[in-house]
Amino acid sequence: MAGEPLSFRAFHAARPAGCQYGYGHGEGLSALRDREFPRLRGITYLDHAGSALFPESLLKAFTDDLRNNVYGNPHSQNISSKLTYDTIEHVRYR
Repeated sequence: MAGEPLSFRAFHAARPAGCQYGYGHGEGLSALRDREFPRLRGITYLDHAGSALFPESLLKAFTDDLRNNVYGNPHSQNISSKLTYDTIEHVRYR
């Protein structure tokens, strides 16, 4: 019926064949939470207004970057500073 809110069950049944609904990788919310936020097992986190939680994949990518690169003061004149300056410019203009 037009103008009526669509229930999730109706939405799910009406989706086109082969259409995935979920949180990426064809997995559900529980699998995403287990993979990306294992530190929340047994915890209900409600303070998203004060701070957003970072997923494990972001933490891994960030620490791998720090482990593999030497960043310096972007205003200095040396190799590590050039890497930092170039990284900042890349992020700024993407």
